[in-house]
Amino acid sequence: LFFTLTDAFDVTGGHLGGVPLGQPRKMAFDGCGVTDGLCGTLCAKGLRHQCGLVRRQVDSLLAELQGQTTKLKVNAVGLSRGGIACSYLAEVMSDIPASRCELSLLLFDPVPGDLLT
Repeated sequence: LFFTLTDAFDVTGGHLGGVPLGQPRKMAFDGCGVTDGLCGTLCAKGLRHQCGLVRRQVDSLLAELQGQTTKLKVNAVGLSRGGIACSYLAEVMSDIPASRCELSLLLFDPVPGDLLT
């Protein structure tokens, strides 16, 4: 629902570039139970891979913004297991200076899995 209602260009399929810098972009992922089966359902397998795809987009956007004073703003919404994915995303993006990128998280009932991953 959040994804559908967000007015932005869909870059979920891995499109890098080609979108005007002023145009908002959005990504969405199926639940890890859908993408990674039983291991996704029980152990949250697949979340870190999805976060890596987001990081790839962020790096592409930061490269486009190189030399500009504009700060990249990333908003992530996660429900249940997606809340944990957003936490992983924060970890994956932790090496980006705050002067270049701002990350905002909205987490609903984060569920980590079985804590083995």
